[in-house]
Amino acid sequence: MTLSTRSMWLKHFNAREDFPFKYLDNAASFCKICEKAFGATEKSQFQQHLKSERHNENAQLKLKRSLSQAQLEDLFLEQGETKEDQVRYPQ
Repeated sequence: MTLSTRSMWLKHFNAREDFPFKYLDNAASFCKICEKAFGATEKSQFQQHLKSERHNENAQLKLKRSLSQAQLEDLFLEQGETKEDQVRYPQ
């Protein structure tokens, strides 16, 4: 497998899945959703990882976290604070 082949795979999967993969070396890639490196020398290994139970659970957890964060931000903004007001710097 060449670097350009893997780059094409990453481009294909990242376009569909909001850029979860990063190239590490000739035999490994990194999934930002799972925060884990995995072996990927074949395109089917990316597909297998995307379909794995662990990846799907991690994707759901990240979605819940981001939704909770957005709800908290909305709550503070409703109370009249700006995003800048929410940042507290130590004195």
